[in-house]
Amino acid sequence: MHGFVGYNKCMTRQLDRRAKLHIAITAAWMVFIFVQSALPGDLSGAESNVVVQAIVRLTGADGAALSFFVRKAAHFTEYAVLGGLLAVCARDFGRSFWLAWGIGALYAVTDEIHQAFVPERACAVMDMGIDAAGVAFGVLIVLAVSTGRAIPRV
Repeated sequence: MHGFVGYNKCMTRQLDRRAKLHIAITAAWMVFIFVQSALPGDLSGAESNVVVQAIVRLTGADGAALSFFVRKAAHFTEYAVLGGLLAVCARDFGRSFWLAWGIGALYAVTDEIHQAFVPERACAVMDMGIDAAGVAFGVLIVLAVSTGRAIPRV
C-alpha cells in the first residue's frame, strides 16, 4: 500500500514538472506572438514578402493575391499552435478544452487591439476571427489525439 502511495507522489511530481514545462512553452509562444504583433507594418510586411516571393518564384502565382493569403495563413497557423498548446495545458490540469479556446480567442482579441497602437498596423476584426478559428483548430487536433477520435487505427 505504501509503495502505491509513493508511486502516486512520484507521478504527481512528474505531472507537475511536465505541466510547468507546458505552461512555459505556451507562455513563450504567447510572447512570440506579441513580439510579431509589435513589429511595425513595414517589417511585418517584409517578413511576409520573403515567403510570398519564394512561392511566386516556384509557382508563378499572383504576388498581390498571394500576399493576402500568406498573411492570413500566418495568423491562422500561429494561433493554431497556441490553441494546441493551451489544450495540452487544459488537459494537464483537467480543465475543459472550451477554456483553452476561450483563453486563446481572448488573447487574439487583445493581440489585435495591441496592433492598433503599432505603427502601420491596424486592429482587424477579420483577423480576430481567423485567429479564433486557428485556436479552435489547434484545440481540436489535441482533442482528437487525446481521445483517439478521427485518427485511423492501424
